[in-house]
Amino acid sequence: MRICFVVDKFPSLSETFVLDQIAGCLERGMEVGVVCNETTFGKDVNVDDRRWKGLPGKVVCWWGWLGRYRPLLRKWSGKSWDKLSTAIDLLYARKLHKADVIVAHFGTNGLRVARVIKRGRISAPLVTVFHGNDVGGPMHDNTLARYRTVFENGVLQMPVNAFFRDALIEVGAPPGEVVVHHMGVRPGEIEYRWRSWKNETLSFISVCRLTEKKGVEYALRALARLPRDDWNYSVIGAGELLEQLKRLAAELG
Repeated sequence: MRICFVVDKFPSLSETFVLDQIAGCLERGMEVGVVCNETTFGKDVNVDDRRWKGLPGKVVCWWGWLGRYRPLLRKWSGKSWDKLSTAIDLLYARKLHKADVIVAHFGTNGLRVARVIKRGRISAPLVTVFHGNDVGGPMHDNTLARYRTVFENGVLQMPVNAFFRDALIEVGAPPGEVVVHHMGVRPGEIEYRWRSWKNETLSFISVCRLTEKKGVEYALRALARLPRDDWNYSVIGAGELLEQLKRLAAELG
């Protein structure tokens, strides 16, 4: 089976779940290729692995040399951007022709592929994985119905939680074509050793972007209510709430 993953940047350290999924497909004998907006080889040693450079289906930029102008063109808004980007997507749609299945990560990429399918340029079945802001943002703006083209031209929607599943169904996704698919880890590869913390310091850690939806504020408030004080909490990340969370941590002692 030839699978084409459609993503934004590849490879991306903040989207290791995509790399894990690709690795799983490769282990099962599938031919994997990637169509993206931008390749990042040589920019981050943490994901600059030869496995991603040498994918059997190759890694290519959807817009080719025009891709370098995408950020500039993206500054257009509304229907102007939709029409222009869709026209360019159609122009380079041949890069998706050889796939048996197309897996688009994030609803925005699913929408791009669905528009190309709608116009008859490709026929491979489309699976769209919905992750976070691609559902939460439109829900907040009351524009989630924008994905109806995806529902009509795709074969499977895979939100990462049941809350998103219900939201997609509410705006028109056929219930039988929406399946919750958690972006999991392989616990067998994580070394575990039992230990007692009876007389030791408890250590907690969060690794995330410091943005509202990650809930670090609530972790701080919950830990501050622990009856024992022999613990520490480390937060690794950056974001717009950094200074605000530092102040909250100080206020909570």
